[in-house]
Amino acid sequence: MESGEKKKLRQAALHIVGGSLSKAYEVLDMRQDGSLSAADAKERLESLTCDLMGENEKAVELFLLVQTQWRAVEGARLGLDYNVVFVVMGSMGIPKKERLGLLKDIQTMEDETLAYFARKREARHG
Repeated sequence: MESGEKKKLRQAALHIVGGSLSKAYEVLDMRQDGSLSAADAKERLESLTCDLMGENEKAVELFLLVQTQWRAVEGARLGLDYNVVFVVMGSMGIPKKERLGLLKDIQTMEDETLAYFARKREARHG
């Protein structure tokens, strides 16, 4: 069984790559033009939120900073460039003794992100 912390990291990764911010703007636009009631808008916006556990803050911050640093072949993401991940950890001032644990958290988010993009690719290509 997966720990609550890992589950929250996976949810955060999906929240980031799944475009929740652009979906929130769509809901607000629909509310403004009157095509969505206040109650429906509230419900939709609440479904786009992502709860974080305090211990995941650094991992999510790091993931946001390196989310463009994917190694890819023919448009398919293979994984994050860990050289960049470690450089960014250093820039963030993360002590070396904490970096392995943080890398494991990033790998959890990376795995979920890769699975998300694989599902999207499969849906497009059948």
